[in-house]
Amino acid sequence: MEFLAQDIYNVNLNMSYSKNWFVPTNFETSLHHFKNTANVNFLKIGSFEGQSTNYFVHNFLTGANSSITCVDPWIKYSEATISKLL
Repeated sequence: MEFLAQDIYNVNLNMSYSKNWFVPTNFETSLHHFKNTANVNFLKIGSFEGQSTNYFVHNFLTGANSSITCVDPWIKYSEATISKLL
């Protein structure tokens, strides 16, 4: 699914998530040049609850007509499934 960043910019930043799988370290160093740049398109593989998607929209996809496309199989994960993958 694809979202224009400005369409989801007003998402509540105080959302709660069931897991904290996303830790925003070092993104500022690598992605700072995307801030306030128009027509930036991100492709994000894996979405889960959208924590990192919200982070990218609010911190880097701030320019006009920027978008993020999230791809996820939307299968039900369990702790047992996850630990097998790790």
